Amino acid sequence: MEHAAAQISQHGQKLLDDPHFNVSARTWRRWEGERPGWPSEETAIVLHDALHRWPEDLGFTTPPGWIRPERSHEEQVKRRAFVSVTAAALVAGPVTPQHVDPALIDYFQTQLEGHYRADMFLGPHDLIGTVSAQYQLIDKLIRSAKGTTRQGLLRVGAAYAALVGWLYQDAGDVEAAAFWRGVTQESRCAPAIPT
Repeated sequence: MEHAAAQISQHGQKLLDDPHFNVSARTWRRWEGERPGWPSEETAIVLHDALHRWPEDLGFTTPPGWIRPERSHEEQVKRRAFVSVTAAALVAGPVTPQHVDPALIDYFQTQLEGHYRADMFLGPHDLIGTVSAQYQLIDKLIRSAKGTTRQGLLRVGAAYAALVGWLYQDAGDVEAAAFWRGVTQESRCAPAIPT
């Protein structure tokens, strides 16, 4: 028990870069008893790294609310991915009214054609951020535009959303592609006159 505790302590000190990390022989002895208690999250990570098993796989009784750090990390990654995929389409609230020049419709259409050409040379990963950022700007302008300018921007915005969806699909992210297909449909169905 003393040797095992010393080995886990040494492993934990290196893994955590913490010279004070320690598992005593007494703690190890308690772990091998009938009611082993539950190690701290830090110790659980060390045990997993050293033994390639989580505490519940070693016979510890899982406490309420325990989430393996790997699962928590996966959830954080999913949350970050969701935010990065949806951020450009989910601009919060109204924006400050401004005059929107109708010439912007042609400008964004020309940019869109350039993005299609660039996709052939760069691929989806290099364009997703640029195209979705331009969609975000178009969406902001739509909120201020009126009449035919608004209609034109809605049409161009739908084309940008469709391209972002295609880029995500081409990159292999089916969920993000589906989200952007929804944004495309919403853009196509938006009223020409703001309400």
